[in-house]
This record gives sequence, C-alpha cells and structure tokens, in this order.
Amino acid sequence: MLLVILSYIILISLAGLFSIGLSRRELIFPYFASGIISLCSLGALGYILWYFLEINWQVRFFQLPWALPFARFSVGLDSLSLFFMVPLLILATACSVYGSRYFKDHFPGMLQWLHYALL
Repeated sequence: MLLVILSYIILISLAGLFSIGLSRRELIFPYFASGIISLCSLGALGYILWYFLEINWQVRFFQLPWALPFARFSVGLDSLSLFFMVPLLILATACSVYGSRYFKDHFPGMLQWLHYALL
C-alpha cells in the first residue's frame, strides 16, 4: 500500500516537471499535467477503495533505523488515514480538472503545474 502512495507522489511530481518542458506547446500544455494528475488520483482512489473491500487487511508500517536511542522512524497506513485519503484524492482530481481550464489563460512558461503537483 505504501508503494502505491509513493508511486502516486512520484508520478504527479514527474507530471509537473514534464509540464515545464511542454510549456512551449500551447495545445498540449494545459491538458497534459491535468490528465496525468487526474488519472493517478483516480487510480490511487480505486486502489484504496479496493483495499477497503478486502476482508483480512492489516496495518502495514515501513520502519527505518533511527540514530536516537529507543526510537525508530516508521510510516504506516491504517484505516483512519486511508479514510481521509479518499476525499483528498477526490479533491485532487477535481482541482486538476478545474485547473486545466483555469490555467489555460495563464502564461505557458509559468511553473503553476509543477507547484500544483508538489502541493
């Protein structure tokens, strides 16, 4: 599950970076990053909803050793965090679809899609 979330973050960040290279092409520019972010958000949303429907799912944690004594770095997804990811992914999809029309009138050389993807 953490691999899916990490892949989602990497893909939308790359979409923002690639949109900088496409800023000279005014026909593709407004829709490229929007489409990639929307597809990735819907894919992650579908995976999370499918994950909720599994009967025997468990909390998974990613742990790394930590330099402090009696401490460790751990990142995990439980049912509450997955529940709150559903409206966030719906919002990310809606904002990227809206942004494709909103950013259409902006100067194409700007970094708006990169900043949106990093947000």
